Amino acid sequence: MGDGVVIRDSNSSVQAVLTFYKDHISSALQTKRMALLRAMELCSELGFNQICFEGDAKLVVDAVNTKQVDNSWLGQLTEDIQQIIKYNQACCLNFAYRSENKAAYTVAKLAIRNDKETIWLEEGPLEVLNIVQGDSFMYDIIVS
Repeated sequence: MGDGVVIRDSNSSVQAVLTFYKDHISSALQTKRMALLRAMELCSELGFNQICFEGDAKLVVDAVNTKQVDNSWLGQLTEDIQQIIKYNQACCLNFAYRSENKAAYTVAKLAIRNDKETIWLEEGPLEVLNIVQGDSFMYDIIVS
């Protein structure tokens, strides 16, 4: 499975694009949790601290935001994400429909064709940048 992350600032300028491909993943929800955790790690690596994450996996968003113990076999990933949010009060996680998240969906499709993690800083693949230019009202990750 592959997934992707688009990081934009509050002016909709692309700050980073991340694609990654994972073998031996048993569910799409596992990939979504891993993508969210990797996006959080990347934002930390880049020094971003006021961040609003948006994702199209409502079950993942709800599991993280409930702050309850997740006893599923993916619960540890959920707890890791909850801890990051807990210790970074300037961080939030919101649900966004896939139709409102076209740039990240396009990046995820690119990730399937690539067998390694790829990061673009202050740029990205042309097909993603074209979507970002026409999609200024919705952010995949908002960095202030």
